Amino acid sequence: MQNQFSLLVLAVAASLTGTALAQGDDCTGALNVSNGTFGPFTNAGSTTSAPAWPCGAGGNDVWFSYLALGTGNLTVDTCGASYDSTLEVFDGTGGCGALVSLICNDDSCGLQSSVSVAVNIGTMYFIRVGGYFSGTGTFPLNVNGPAGSGTVATASV
Repeated sequence: MQNQFSLLVLAVAASLTGTALAQGDDCTGALNVSNGTFGPFTNAGSTTSAPAWPCGAGGNDVWFSYLALGTGNLTVDTCGASYDSTLEVFDGTGGCGALVSLICNDDSCGLQSSVSVAVNIGTMYFIRVGGYFSGTGTFPLNVNGPAGSGTVATASV
């Protein structure tokens, strides 16, 4: 009986660990980020999301959301990742069902990725980090966007 109980505990722990690794596994579960350095994160245990990657045969991706608090350039990188990463930024104005790819990169700082794209105040952007040919590992997410103050105002009807 003790062995059965131990196996059950091990199975539950493995299940919970798998769930934790899959945080941000698709656009609808994107993790919020702002300007700064975040992580380390891992893409181990994540799946490959639609739409198809336009660069680096990306896979096993993790998603982040970024609300631009100013107009200017947004630079995002995974420099320092433990694996060959890929990186893509989307305009998220239409939500996850209507993503518009703005830029994609594989191999900008060694085997890691860096992108820079113009952004507009009040617009939501989605950042997707994956692995070249579905490689996995840990990565920092370095985000440097235009400065803004406070939060973006929205109108209520």
